Amino acid sequence: MAGKDSSRPLPDELSDLAALLSSQVRARVLAHVITHPDARFSLTELGRTLGLAVSSVQHECYKLEALGVLWSQREGSSRRYALQSESLVVEALTRLVVATVGVPLSVEMALRDLPGLDAATLLGVIPARAGGTALVLIGDLSLETVELAQHRIAWLLDVVDDAIEIAFFRPEEWLQRRDAGHPLVRRLLDLPVQLAFGDVREQ
Repeated sequence: MAGKDSSRPLPDELSDLAALLSSQVRARVLAHVITHPDARFSLTELGRTLGLAVSSVQHECYKLEALGVLWSQREGSSRRYALQSESLVVEALTRLVVATVGVPLSVEMALRDLPGLDAATLLGVIPARAGGTALVLIGDLSLETVELAQHRIAWLLDVVDDAIEIAFFRPEEWLQRRDAGHPLVRRLLDLPVQLAFGDVREQ
């Protein structure tokens, strides 16, 4: 019996899937942009963030834009890219990234670069539901940063922003309330931990 012809071209849909998943650099770029759905970035900024050569991220971003995962717009002398968040492909890729790397690492990737954040822990139940899932943030944070954190985590968990209860404290405030047995802090710490980084129980 003749062997299968492995040189036969793939259907277009499978070629797109192979293009998405066949590169470690592409995987890193995808993981970053999917955990930062609000971000707009230049190739230089993305390369610096990921520790990759600009030529490498340029190649991947061009392909991802052609596949409808990213979109770009020229601003001044540079071109800035962003996630095509309304795309059904992007929605599916988001689920794939979260399932592959896990909720804890996805949450950490989404939050670790927020200015002023010292610690963050996702508590409660996954899949997230209103009243059952909380994100505790500790640091000197602006309200805008808190809302951005809530939006990123809701995006990753595929829920509306309000399904994620937000509690944020300055470090000294958190320690005082924790040590005093404040009812809100006690309730939060009774929830199961979906580890992110700087576990609030250890702060």
